Amino acid sequence: MKIENNCNSKTLYVGSSTNDFKTRLKDHLGVKKSCRTYALHLSKWDKNLVYSIRVRTYKISKTNRNIVELIEQQIWDQLKPVFGKRSGLL
Repeated sequence: MKIENNCNSKTLYVGSSTNDFKTRLKDHLGVKKSCRTYALHLSKWDKNLVYSIRVRTYKISKTNRNIVELIEQQIWDQLKPVFGKRSGLL
């Protein structure tokens, strides 16, 4: 099943982090000095555009990575974000 990104979506990205959420968010916004992490790095290509970003988070306690990926995949399928990829889980 191939599901593609939707360039007309109001959702920019759907992702998950099992470690340090704040650092991961900084990676995506591009406010960290390092560019080595696979992330959006929004500040590198925004060309001083004015926009607002709403971050919606969910905290899932005491579970394994596969459960987190299944939840992420369901959210991705529902929102069909502009960037990112769908989880590889079947």
